[in-house]
Amino acid sequence: AIAAVTLHLRRGWIVPVSCSVVLTPLLNILLINTEWHQQVLPNHALTIYGLILVTFGVHLVGVVIEATKNSGPVPAGQRRLQSTNSSFAIIAGVIATGVLIDGPTMAQFFLVAGLILLAVTLWAQRTIPTDRLVGMWGVKAASLFAIAAIAQFDARTRWVALAVEALVLLAAAHRSNRNSMRGAAVGVWLVSFLFFANEIGGLHRDIVSAEGLATGFYLFATLTLFEGLYRQWKITTDSHASLGGLLGVVAAMPLAMFCREVFTAS
Repeated sequence: AIAAVTLHLRRGWIVPVSCSVVLTPLLNILLINTEWHQQVLPNHALTIYGLILVTFGVHLVGVVIEATKNSGPVPAGQRRLQSTNSSFAIIAGVIATGVLIDGPTMAQFFLVAGLILLAVTLWAQRTIPTDRLVGMWGVKAASLFAIAAIAQFDARTRWVALAVEALVLLAAAHRSNRNSMRGAAVGVWLVSFLFFANEIGGLHRDIVSAEGLATGFYLFATLTLFEGLYRQWKITTDSHASLGGLLGVVAAMPLAMFCREVFTAS
């Protein structure tokens, strides 16, 4: 990895670092499965995590140096490289956590990985604020936090985590003005709504409880998401059959499901 990044910086060769950003995490995964799958010691886990983190950092050096030298945007090849770099680092970390450590620490891994990527995002925001790398890393960091919440709090509130992720995607769509991001936000919300509809029967109907507050937050996030979509798509307000009206009906469905048994019990 070091040799590949050095060749890229000194000679401008993109092929060695492109191969390294894929092969190095794969070699780390191979090392995990062949060496430490029988007896797990704390220093083994730290060694593997250290290798993954150092590999991610080494491949990040290229974009750091290019961003500090040039005032313009990062080249498209470097953006693809860093997208692959962060993705494979996360995959290697997930496999390492699943093989080396117990299941409950999976949430801790996603939380720490999200914090690391958030720090990288904040650096990119200060160094290259107009580049699309900021949005890419920001969305990935938000996804890691959402997955950490799902892993920590189990299935009861995963619809809340996905709703937060949908709001983050909506913010990214507003920044990049890309309809694909808005479509992704709707898709993520739809998945969260399916989870919510599937689990609404087992939820406690006390609004003061943790699950009641989570449901209220979910409703607020849903309405905020649809209001943001309504404004970004610039739907005319004089049309009674506009998409905004349809979205309002859909947004009211979780509220109706939530209140149905409350009123019945009262």
